[in-house]
Parts: sequence; C-alpha cells; structure tokens
Amino acid sequence: MTDLRKSAPLVLILLLAGCVGFSLAKGGQRLNLGQGMSVQPAEDWNRWAVGKYEYWTLDGLNLQHILIVNGAEDGDRLTPSSLIGHRDDPKEAFPRFRKGMSLLEVRELYEATLAREKAQKVVVTEFAPAKFAGREGFRFSFTFQNEAGLDLLGTATGAIIKDRLYMLVYRGTKLYFYDRHKRAFEQILSSVKIS
Repeated sequence: MTDLRKSAPLVLILLLAGCVGFSLAKGGQRLNLGQGMSVQPAEDWNRWAVGKYEYWTLDGLNLQHILIVNGAEDGDRLTPSSLIGHRDDPKEAFPRFRKGMSLLEVRELYEATLAREKAQKVVVTEFAPAKFAGREGFRFSFTFQNEAGLDLLGTATGAIIKDRLYMLVYRGTKLYFYDRHKRAFEQILSSVKIS
C-alpha cells in the first residue's frame, strides 16, 4: 500500500497523459510551438502540449522528459495545473513567475516548484549565464530525489525575452536514462529559435 501511495502522482500523470494524448514530434522537421518559439529535433519524440507547456519524452515521463516552458507570463506557474492536479488552496499554491524577476530568482522559482512537487534533497549546481536562442540567459544543473526515493538529474536553461520566460528543463533518472538522452536534449536546445 505504501508503494502505491508513493507512485500516486506518477499514476495521475499517466492517466492525464492518456486523457489528453500524446502526439509525435517528428525528427528532422522544424516545429512551431507558438509564442514565436520553434525547435527542430533530430529524432522522433512523444510530445504532449498543455497550453504554454510541453512535455517531450522518449522512454516515459517518469524516466526522462523535457519540459518546455513557452513564454510564461506574469503570474504563470512553471508547470500546467491540469498535469499536477493543482488546487487553488493558498497553502498548496505553486510559485509563479513574476515580471521583472532576475535570472537568479528564476532559478529559485524552479527550486521552489521542485519542492512543491515534493522533490527531496534538491541541490542546484553550476548556475551561470548562458546563451538561449541567441539571447542572454541562464543555465544550471540540479539533482533531487522523488517521493519514492529515486535519484534524478536535471539541466535547466532559458531566458526572459520581452517579459516572458522561455525555458527547457531536461530531467531523467540518474541510473541510465538521464545520460542516455542528454545529447538529444542538447541538440534540441541548440535548435531553439524565438522570433
């Protein structure tokens, strides 16, 4: 019973994914994601779009995925409420992006989002300025454990452009899956264009 409760968020994600449905992000084609953002993956990915957010995976959301935050505006969360089963209870509210945030505050916002997702032992490393779609942005790495005690690694990179946050976050299990698709993530990241 304990194991089932720990996996409940994953079950919710998979059920919601089944309801909404994945589509195919075709490799070799430039895909317009809206808000002026486009990418061109080298290989096919499973793609799930929810408003300004997209989840891309090759092996399943719980093993590895890319979260694409596509132009979050003042007051937006970094994850869609339909995915996380969010209620508007102030005690359980997810942190929100605010116009005028510094890049360091965006990093802190993502850390707070992980904490709200019940991530444990979150450690952020290598936070530094970095180019994102040719603009001045940020990049950082992080590690954490999920509720079931599984170790995950991640990389987040993005920029604030015209008061909107654009960001790609790649997460995967420390054992095998993060390293398996890290190069594919970097290729997608290098293909990002924002008009």
